[in-house]
Amino acid sequence: MRRIHIYLIPVLFAALLLAGCAGGPKPVTKAAKIYHQAYNAMITERWNAAAAKYRQLLATYPFGKYATQSRLNLIYTYFRAGMPEEAGRQADSFARENQASPYVPYALYIKGVAYAMAMQPGLLDKAFIVDMSRRDPRDQQQAFAAFKQLVTRYPKSAYAQPAKRWMVYVRNRLARFNLGLARFYFRRKEWVAAANRAAIIITRFPRTPAAKPALKILAQSYRALGEKKLAAAAAGYYRYNFQLKTPPA
Repeated sequence: MRRIHIYLIPVLFAALLLAGCAGGPKPVTKAAKIYHQAYNAMITERWNAAAAKYRQLLATYPFGKYATQSRLNLIYTYFRAGMPEEAGRQADSFARENQASPYVPYALYIKGVAYAMAMQPGLLDKAFIVDMSRRDPRDQQQAFAAFKQLVTRYPKSAYAQPAKRWMVYVRNRLARFNLGLARFYFRRKEWVAAANRAAIIITRFPRTPAAKPALKILAQSYRALGEKKLAAAAAGYYRYNFQLKTPPA
């Protein structure tokens, strides 16, 4: 998937807030000082230090001038720190307490991206060729739910279209996860479990690349179970969708 340069967004927000400060006097209030320390840590990618400063600011000045910006930046900081659960909690809290804010779609978008990126392979994963489709899918389910909430509640938001593209990406991952399980059970000749996983793909993720091998597994599993009619139906749909384009009987 094309890389989304999401790291520019909080910087732009902060630039609006701090307009006129770059060439002027240094911050004179404690709140301003803490905010600038947090912001400087964020733009230099010292994520843990930035998060600590934003938390300090919000704990001390929860309704101050810098509160909204700090909450948004904290969501982003947790995302970049590889802490999707914290990013998600902060995003949910912001959306719940600021329902009329124009920045709620941004918060939900960052939450979705944070969870979606939680399964990105690291150096060790790449070195050992880890199959990402076999990892726990809960992060991807959280990501899909966040993107769906964004698209449903804020369809005209600037983040709606990117969220839709992420939803396709996440759906494909969830389908691959189930396909991996279907293949595992099929190799072990656990036909009922294999058929059930294949059926999940076909019913929940029908327009994903995993649907084609899932139909084949479903037909072969039914055949192994002696379910001739179900096997014939699955094979017929396989031919119709991927071979002959002739409707099954």
